[in-house]
Amino acid sequence: MPPKNFLLAAHDPGGANVLMPLANRLSEQHSVLLFPGGPAIDIWKSLNSGPNLKTADGMEIDEILMDALPDLIVTGTSLVSDFERLIWRLARQSGRRTTAVLDASMNLERRFLSDIDEESNLPDAICANDPKAGQQLSSAKWCTARIHVTGQAYLEATIRNTQEIRSGRVCRPRPLMVFFSEPIATDHTGEQNPGYDQFSVATLLSKIIGDWGPVDVQIQPHPREDKKIWLQWLENIRPPENASFSIATASTDELLTQADGIMGMTSMVLLQAALSGIPTASFQPDRRLSLNQKLDETTEIIMATKTADSEYCIDKFFAATKAGDRPMTKLSTALDGSIERLFQAVMMEEGT
Repeated sequence: MPPKNFLLAAHDPGGANVLMPLANRLSEQHSVLLFPGGPAIDIWKSLNSGPNLKTADGMEIDEILMDALPDLIVTGTSLVSDFERLIWRLARQSGRRTTAVLDASMNLERRFLSDIDEESNLPDAICANDPKAGQQLSSAKWCTARIHVTGQAYLEATIRNTQEIRSGRVCRPRPLMVFFSEPIATDHTGEQNPGYDQFSVATLLSKIIGDWGPVDVQIQPHPREDKKIWLQWLENIRPPENASFSIATASTDELLTQADGIMGMTSMVLLQAALSGIPTASFQPDRRLSLNQKLDETTEIIMATKTADSEYCIDKFFAATKAGDRPMTKLSTALDGSIERLFQAVMMEEGT
């Protein structure tokens, strides 16, 4: 088979991450042009550069479609930005085929439709991250795309790497806990308000976590969050003397190898940490609705959905942290082989 030209495009962190293993796999045999927007710009800087892997610097999508002539366009999906939706529409107008890759199974309709969208603006195909998402898409009246269930390629790659790096580590005398934030206060308003946000959860933790101290807590803001707001939050809290709070400066992958425990709300990073064997806790006090059912189904995650259960959750979390990482286990059937299944699905779409 002669080499093909692929265009990979993403805006949100989840989409950028899920396409990284695919970019490396495709570039082994084909030419790959990266077109990042928003947070994906910084995330894709870490990709290994090579003769077949280049970034479209300073180009607009309509220029790329005319000049690069990609055989297939593969995108992530975004909750807020119309970045990918615009690409699907322009690609269809220019006769180019598109495939979207899901990084999570929540908010499916929100990822693919907007107020200005029509069904004809959907991608030609969608790679679902699990069978449940695949079934939801297949049965949705608005979804006319072909569906492939490929698994989560990024989770497979990072879990293997994280487990290898953390092998044999023990908990520090003064544990380092990392809290992964999400822009819940802005992304989930009105009827989508789950009953808490990143600041109410972090404030709750700042008041009670010292009872299990001494402990250091680093907050990792989401790429779409303004760090200045978190710095203002730090100025206003009064944590106990044996607990310190600060803003993390390392990358997500680095924090997953450094931390003794991972905390958060509904971020997919919590799933990544838990499946890597890292003690993981999800705090969703007084939850009114679930934002990520995948976490609810993951028994390795210690979870509190009521404020009254938070102290019990922290107690279990610290006990798990002191016991150290869980032994490495075999990846589930759904995760194992995700990278290759995604590659094969993309190659099938290229040949359609």
